[in-house]
Amino acid sequence: MVSPFRLFLRLVLCLGLFLMLSFSFAAASTWLKVFLEPDIPLAYANEIKFGIQWKKENGKIKHTPGLLRGGYDWSNYLIEVSHGRVENGRIYIYRDQANKSGYLRLSIQHIRFEHIRVDTLITIPKVKALKVACRNCQDIRPGNRIQFEIGIDYGQGKVYTAQKPLVPGFPHKGLFSYRILDREMDFEAYLPPMQKELPAVVPVHITYLPDPSIQTVFEVPVDYRIPVYFDFRGKNGRSFHRKYQYRNGQPGESVKLFVQHHIRNGAPFLRLKAVSPTRTRTAWVQMPGGTVLIDCTGGHGGAGQEGHDGIWGDDGLEMGNFCADGMDGQDGQPGGNGGPGGNLQIFADAASRPYLEAITLLNHGGPAGPGGKGGDGGEGGIPWGDDGNPGANGAAGAAGRSGLALRVVILSNEDMARAMQAYPEP
Repeated sequence: MVSPFRLFLRLVLCLGLFLMLSFSFAAASTWLKVFLEPDIPLAYANEIKFGIQWKKENGKIKHTPGLLRGGYDWSNYLIEVSHGRVENGRIYIYRDQANKSGYLRLSIQHIRFEHIRVDTLITIPKVKALKVACRNCQDIRPGNRIQFEIGIDYGQGKVYTAQKPLVPGFPHKGLFSYRILDREMDFEAYLPPMQKELPAVVPVHITYLPDPSIQTVFEVPVDYRIPVYFDFRGKNGRSFHRKYQYRNGQPGESVKLFVQHHIRNGAPFLRLKAVSPTRTRTAWVQMPGGTVLIDCTGGHGGAGQEGHDGIWGDDGLEMGNFCADGMDGQDGQPGGNGGPGGNLQIFADAASRPYLEAITLLNHGGPAGPGGKGGDGGEGGIPWGDDGNPGANGAAGAAGRSGLALRVVILSNEDMARAMQAYPEP
């Protein structure tokens, strides 16, 4: 006969064996899986979406919100990541640390079951090179924006294009810097206006900012057959100003334009210097094909001030018959006069004469300002008051007169050189 102590010992051993088998079965039948957002350019992405899938002991599967569109809340997990931080299913990467280490380690543990956990190593690929494809490099002029695509090659057979639109949440600003003619540009590349040097080809240096050792250079041919515009217009009058003289447009400026012929890059160029009493403007333009527009138009006349409406008449008293008439509206004020157009004199050397037809002058007077609207008459008081009369509309101003016809003076090469030196560069 078995003693009670031996029987108790057998029961404890059986129970322990049962618990061990149950634990082993549960551990084998439950697991966590991590899913990362597909097609993410990990070489430069600033954030990554991820989701967690948990298979329970009973075979049911729970998904987290966001990427996996589930309902099992993030608060059920303890999540840690190296070289970044985690918030609501997004890994925000500390880019400098991640680039140096070359990986992110994502550790996830169920908050109630310590044995249910998973560790994931996310490799950060190293950028190997930049590849550039220019979209408008056949038609780049000074001042134009250079449109190109930058491909990031990190040696895994994939080249991600870093341009708009990127994957949402991955800004391309701050990813590259551009250096063109010793000018540093952060957000976009453009060809600056040329004042002295006229290179036929301009090199564009592109640097990958997360790793400045990765750079590339491509060359942009420059087209100098550009439309040049010099603005010497008069200021417009101030509409509705109470003082009449401020409503008049200002005259267009009188300008001296110096035109000097040069040969650059094997093609004829015109060096232009436009001088007025207040400012100096310069430009280079290639001929034939370039154009020059000098705008000396007079300023617009401002609109006249509108008249005030008349005051309403008082109503009659309840027991009496007195009531007031409405007051007349105020007359509108006259509009301002347009400013007169300016004058232009062209001083050119003999070699520039064939290209002077490409220069156009605008020097008509500014248009007249309209008169102000008369005020409405006030309504008469009830019951017998008369309405006030509306005010008269103000008269329109006079249009400005046009400037004088274009005058051309041909100078010798020596006189042209002295004239160019007489006025300093802006």
